[in-house]
Amino acid sequence: SGPEAELLTCKGGFVLETREDDQSGTPLSWQQLNALDLNYAPPTGAIAGTGPGEMVSIRRGSGANSMPTMPVAATTPAATAQPANSANPDELQYLRIEYRRGFRGNMNQRLVTFDNQILAVAGGVAGWADRLDSAKPELLGPRGMVLNTDQLVVAESPNRDPRFPQRASMELQAIGNVKIEGAQFTGLGYRLTYAQDKDQLVLEGDGRNDAELYSQQAAGAPRSRAAAGRLMFYPGTNRVDVEGGR
Repeated sequence: SGPEAELLTCKGGFVLETREDDQSGTPLSWQQLNALDLNYAPPTGAIAGTGPGEMVSIRRGSGANSMPTMPVAATTPAATAQPANSANPDELQYLRIEYRRGFRGNMNQRLVTFDNQILAVAGGVAGWADRLDSAKPELLGPRGMVLNTDQLVVAESPNRDPRFPQRASMELQAIGNVKIEGAQFTGLGYRLTYAQDKDQLVLEGDGRNDAELYSQQAAGAPRSRAAAGRLMFYPGTNRVDVEGGR
């Protein structure tokens, strides 16, 4: 084989589509990334692109790879369908991120940052062709969520579940004007972190204003409010832990 390219550049719009299977051929993940321009350096894994654009990822459970990998593989999803609301290790996890300005990161480190007017939707789906509607957070199930923020960092870490060592766990960090909505909660703050394998949201204020969380135990039940410098929320159980409340 010839020498590896130092820099790959795409201009005028592109779509990067990839998939990953396990050793038995069972699908683990499918991803699609589109943007106006792309610069990718294979030797280092550095990647950057300009928007507007979006990334879509579907993974099995705490599945392999939220983010596209190189090289491109051709596979195309089918029509949309209704989302599933159950949670189990083999449930398909859906993530879509819309961004305005661009993205940057490192494919080898499994880390990408999206900038400017971020809209993200995440949750479980029943099939590879299914999609979630960010306009209807009430239909996303107990672990589904819609996120608006100024900046979003998507990272992957090793899965702590010994049953699925080949799969990765997703982590999100949102910074600036954070609003997150689920079927039974709404959170507001300056910074948010989400760890998929812990089923944990951490919402923080900016030092002057508290983070706020409005939650209810069931649809139609009264909503309770918590406000503090730091709130920890577990969507699967609706548990709220408060630090620095006033």
